[in-house]
Amino acid sequence: MGNTDQEKVTIDKEEYERLTNLVERLKEDKKEMEAEFKQIISNILDELKTNEKAEEKQIASGNAKIKEQAQTIEELTRKLTRLQNSKLGKLQMKYWELRKKRR
Repeated sequence: MGNTDQEKVTIDKEEYERLTNLVERLKEDKKEMEAEFKQIISNILDELKTNEKAEEKQIASGNAKIKEQAQTIEELTRKLTRLQNSKLGKLQMKYWELRKKRR
């Protein structure tokens, strides 16, 4: 007896029905798993989008704070320049220099 592709395998009717039921169950399980997988992927994508939006808000907020701080620095620099160029400012600078020398 040689092993050929034409050999027939015989099984009884109960075994055939059991295998058929098993195949049907596997098909149903596959469909359920695909649906669950799609739901999981969808949830992950939604979470990523939410996190991305939160990060964008933080960056925008940070940029606004940086811009505000830059404006404050610019304003203070302008005021300091005006003070240094004024008579009172020049007197104050000379006073500070004098105090440094005394120490």
